[in-house]
Amino acid sequence: AAGFSIEGKKGSAVGGDLIYAGYQALLAGDVARNLNVAAGGLQLNGSVGGDVKAEVGEPEEGPSPRFFMPGAPAMPSVPMGLTVDRGARIGGKLDYTSASEWNIPAGVVAGIITHHQPEVMAKEKVVSPGSQLLGHLQRLVALLLVGLLVVWLVPGWTRRVADALQARPLPSLGWGVVTIAVVCLALLVILVAMILLAVVLGLVKLGNLVGTVIVVGLLAIFALAVLFGLTIAYFAKIFVSFLGGRLILGLLKRGWAEGRIWPLVVGVVLFVILTAIPYLGGLINLVVVLLGLGALGLLGRDLYRQRRAVPVESQT
Repeated sequence: AAGFSIEGKKGSAVGGDLIYAGYQALLAGDVARNLNVAAGGLQLNGSVGGDVKAEVGEPEEGPSPRFFMPGAPAMPSVPMGLTVDRGARIGGKLDYTSASEWNIPAGVVAGIITHHQPEVMAKEKVVSPGSQLLGHLQRLVALLLVGLLVVWLVPGWTRRVADALQARPLPSLGWGVVTIAVVCLALLVILVAMILLAVVLGLVKLGNLVGTVIVVGLLAIFALAVLFGLTIAYFAKIFVSFLGGRLILGLLKRGWAEGRIWPLVVGVVLFVILTAIPYLGGLINLVVVLLGLGALGLLGRDLYRQRRAVPVESQT
């Protein structure tokens, strides 16, 4: 059995083994064979004919969480950890895992009592300086390769995004937040529209189109999510790095800033160095992503407005 709570009342009987996983267990009845429990709290008042193996939690400082559901039966209150009543009986051995050692009344357990400390599931990972350096180098190579591909395939777009960011840095930062919100909203709208359209098609007896609608909707969600993920992981950083490299090279020699390769290389190297700084690097990475997304959003908005603008012919 599995759930929030299980209760074996006095006089109840399980003819074989009892295996349970959940939040709490109160067992006042009889278990003919073995008992295996993984729960925050286990209270044993009855008898077990065989062995007991249990994994239990630790005492809580506050009240136990309660389970609320309309029509749910009343549930007992079981303390966290392992509670064994003096009237309980275990015909075999007791093997329990807990950070604390619990008091087991004498004469309750016929066999051996064994206490195990829980294994640490997640240990703090210590990263050596060499591993950190390797990780930064891998990030540098990945950004350079993708960046070189971008400036080769769409050099005009790269410059336009950099120009938009240079002209409007603060609006770009705000538009970065707006772009994230818009993309999340678009994903939600596509999902809701897909579900509603599938339901409507089912109601009007066009069930053969439901599968097509679902496939198209899922493909649209997947495509948008992948494009957005690539933009956050690479494109936004590449555009901002390109602008940063162009500004730095422009201070040294104007002609160097006119190319496509060296501004990208200088900017990406600088970006990787800055984001490698502990604590501050994460903030710099966030700002760069928001700036790149915002510049793309502003440029897309401007292009949309230009296409919607209708030239007015002068009247003669």
